[in-house]
Amino acid sequence: MNRQLMCVTCGSTYPLEARRLRCDCGGLLDVQIDMDSALSPEALAATFESRLPSHLPQDLSGVWRYRELVLDLPADDIVTFPEGRTNLYTLNPTPLGLSALWAKHEGENPTGSFKDRGMTVAVSWARHQGARALICASTGNTSASLAAYGARAHLPVFVLIPNG
Repeated sequence: MNRQLMCVTCGSTYPLEARRLRCDCGGLLDVQIDMDSALSPEALAATFESRLPSHLPQDLSGVWRYRELVLDLPADDIVTFPEGRTNLYTLNPTPLGLSALWAKHEGENPTGSFKDRGMTVAVSWARHQGARALICASTGNTSASLAAYGARAHLPVFVLIPNG
């Protein structure tokens, strides 16, 4: 599946592998996936279903099990605990006037945060790109998640704590 970076401001595109944080115009870059080059929905569903009984770390992940829609990285580049695949819990739908209500418990992720779902992708991509260290500015879940995934990837992590 083809992926590229696209500016949300001017629409300029860059290769996914470009080490860019912003467009030449200063706009933010978003990852665009060419779904026309993807497998059919039925084939994707069959692939994802076939991974359910697997014991490979990337298949146990609720993120990397769907890697064709995330990033199809070599298995050696994937940094996972695994994350995702948190339980669904049935809640009482009556007070909200609904017929059914379910909730995901994101506290069941490795660091107790939903941030793990994105951090596995960010750190895996950093490893794939040959990063030598990781850095973030955070006072909470982002720094805890980056520290955990950075340690898993054997990369030093620097956390900047904003003043005030």
